[in-house]
Amino acid sequence: MPSIRFRCSGCNARIKAPWELIGQSRICPGCGNRFVVQLQKPDDSDPLLVPGNWAANNDNRTNA
Repeated sequence: MPSIRFRCSGCNARIKAPWELIGQSRICPGCGNRFVVQLQKPDDSDPLLVPGNWAANNDNRTNA
């Protein structure tokens, strides 16, 4: 079963939850903080690197 990982905003505990819980309210087992399970930007979210030919293969612009 696929799952997501995120941190509690109350105690910064790492929490793992199944995808099926996205949008539902839960309580942190560490501190009791109530939160809504949602996708969050990862802590290590650096810019996405794509292969050099990706732009050429996916360029939908027209030359004028």
